Amino acid sequence: MTELGKIAVRDEQSVLRIRERFFQLSLNLNFSEFQAARISSALSELAQQALKDRLTLVVSVSLVNDDEQNGLLIHVNHLNKALLPQVRAVFPAFDHCSVSEKNPGELILILFKQFTRPGLEFSAHFLRQQKQLVGQLSVEELYEKLNDVHGQLDKERTAAQEVQRYSAKIIESVQEGIVLLNQKWEILSVNSSFMEMFDLEKAPHEGQPLAELLRQRCDVAMLPLLRKRLRKQPEDTVQAELSVETARGLRACLIKARQIHYPIEQIDAILLNVKDITLQKEVEQQQAEAQQAIIHSERKFRRLFEESRDAIYFSTPEGRIVDMNPAGVALLGYSSCQELIRDIRGAALYKDPSDRERLLRRLMKNGHVKDYEVVLKRKDGKEITALITASAISDGREETTLIQGIIRDITRQKELQEQLLHAQKMEAIGALAGGIAHDFNNILGAQIGYAELLKDELSGNPHAQMHLEGIYKASLRAKDLVSQILTFSRKTKSKLAPVQFAFIVREALQLLQPSVPPSVKITGEIEDKSGVVIGDAVQLHQLIMNLCTNAFQALTENGGEVAVQLVRKTFSKKSVRKGVKIPAGDYVMLTVSDNGPGIPKEHLSQIFEPFFTTKPKGEGTGLGLALVHGIVNTHKGFITVSSKIGKGTVFEIFLPRDDGRLAVEEPGKQHHRVNSGMILLVDDEPAVAGVTAERLRKIGFTVDVAVRPEVALELFQKAPDQYDLLLTDHAMPGINGIELVGRIRAIREDLPVILMTGFGDSALNVQVEAHRINAQIHKPFLTKDLEMVIAAVLPDPIIEEE
Repeated sequence: MTELGKIAVRDEQSVLRIRERFFQLSLNLNFSEFQAARISSALSELAQQALKDRLTLVVSVSLVNDDEQNGLLIHVNHLNKALLPQVRAVFPAFDHCSVSEKNPGELILILFKQFTRPGLEFSAHFLRQQKQLVGQLSVEELYEKLNDVHGQLDKERTAAQEVQRYSAKIIESVQEGIVLLNQKWEILSVNSSFMEMFDLEKAPHEGQPLAELLRQRCDVAMLPLLRKRLRKQPEDTVQAELSVETARGLRACLIKARQIHYPIEQIDAILLNVKDITLQKEVEQQQAEAQQAIIHSERKFRRLFEESRDAIYFSTPEGRIVDMNPAGVALLGYSSCQELIRDIRGAALYKDPSDRERLLRRLMKNGHVKDYEVVLKRKDGKEITALITASAISDGREETTLIQGIIRDITRQKELQEQLLHAQKMEAIGALAGGIAHDFNNILGAQIGYAELLKDELSGNPHAQMHLEGIYKASLRAKDLVSQILTFSRKTKSKLAPVQFAFIVREALQLLQPSVPPSVKITGEIEDKSGVVIGDAVQLHQLIMNLCTNAFQALTENGGEVAVQLVRKTFSKKSVRKGVKIPAGDYVMLTVSDNGPGIPKEHLSQIFEPFFTTKPKGEGTGLGLALVHGIVNTHKGFITVSSKIGKGTVFEIFLPRDDGRLAVEEPGKQHHRVNSGMILLVDDEPAVAGVTAERLRKIGFTVDVAVRPEVALELFQKAPDQYDLLLTDHAMPGINGIELVGRIRAIREDLPVILMTGFGDSALNVQVEAHRINAQIHKPFLTKDLEMVIAAVLPDPIIEEE
């Protein structure tokens, strides 16, 4: 034991001096700042207690360096043993506190394991207040004895303070919460980030349990588990997540704990690192949601890809198919996508390879292509028309690496479009026919009417009769030609009735036989019980005549055979025959075939178009098959055609069969009508008006003629009751026939009316019914036709004859 000196305390200044000097002495002896403060504070309290009791405190300082003891010894000699409990209370943290065995009045206080160098021994004597000091040693003298160690210790202290301050700054600057705990998980210190993280207004006091601090803000049940894991893994860092209620809402925190050696206190401690991972968790949640959305999107795309009715494909710019959905595989006639990928390369899919080159150029230029029409080839060789919509997929260098596209099959749409165009052509021809029919029929009407009148007047001149007959027949042929045009354009209304189709076919073949060229043979296989159809006998007769005539003309050069067959045909279900869809039902099937040169494939789609013909100019009108097509449609039937070059052509007609009704004409008596009455005739064509008036007068009627509707109104207004019938044209300038009827009916409602028309359609028929017009007659008409219509409207008495 080496004595360093003694300090006597007799006043307040001495108390302050012992606190300051001992604190400095402790630092110079390599005590920690915390330890020095604690010891000097305890000695200061003891000195203050001695002054209070009017005692003198003498402190002796000695160094101890032996094998038996290594620590701080304090001897307190006192006369008042009652102070012993107070002295012990002042030094609660000392490892040993007992009465000296040598001197019962001396208290020994020992503090072990707290210093990094040999400790100090202090002898403190409580004496009754006296006027002199015993063994007094000043602090200055004490410093002189310690002068040899002060220099080195001062440097070490300064360095330690700098490291401590730097470490403190670093800890404070860390944005994560830092908590230092002892082995009991009681708080030693925290940084400001921790206080801010947990909304702490002031720092927790030293020794406060961590669980107590956090209990109001989070679930602390995880702390014992974390502590247990750390004991099992003292060399590792353990962690756990914690949800904390703060003023900013619920925050997610990650706590990491590890064992450290705390140099300030020279103890083993627990270092907690608390990190706010709320944003990270939100990002992770967003990433998880985004990933889930990607998965959902991929599944949705795959479902759309697999279930789409359009063909969807992915290919390289070189043309190699990478993937194609089931609709595309089926469209191109393959059994699997793998087979399609293996077989298709580049332009092999295209009928015209240049189509792909043009498509690719446009795609590379614009980045996308919409509804590019191409013709593709199926595996079986069949061609399909398709629209391709595609876009280029590029990498970061704007180089196209993949092409994605949609193939839409429009083959059926194109067929329907062609049918629509055909229908529009037919409608256009109908409009043209309707436009010219009025004027042409007026010419024919006048021509036929005058021919009839001349035939009667020149009945005694055979030579003139022969010429008139030629004019009359030519006029009738022209009338039939106009009728055919209006038939296939559906401008005339057919009169449908039950007819035995077999009778019409036999009659037509008999009429054709004399006109068949010698090099052509015609055969017929007619089934008499083939059935009844609802149709127009005249049109059906024309249908057969035109089909057979067309076949004869194909065989004129080299001759051949035309076969006509009529049989019953029943389809139990919807059928497709030579590309034509035929509903289930009972039909009468007419077949007209020849073994001629055949029709080129490129012409088959055009043969039913009006005025289309392959014959030399002047040898064909192109109306025959167009008329056939119109008649079949009128009868709600179906027509097919097939042809092979060098082997001939086959036409098949399917007309709905109706055996429930049969056309039976009952024989009647021959009769003759006696005509009389006054007719107001209105027609803007003077020639037609004149010849019609003459024909009416010849069969017994009185006629007033007006070539303008305004004149007809004036005549009628003068004497409305004198007229028995109004016979007016429909198509007239200014006031048409319908309007004229309305004005005349406003004067006299019960007047019978016959309307003359060049052609009839559904719109006109509606107007006829709305104005209660009694009958229509189509131009050009014969005298007997006119007489029959008038007879139906004016039911005068009939004189019957045997």
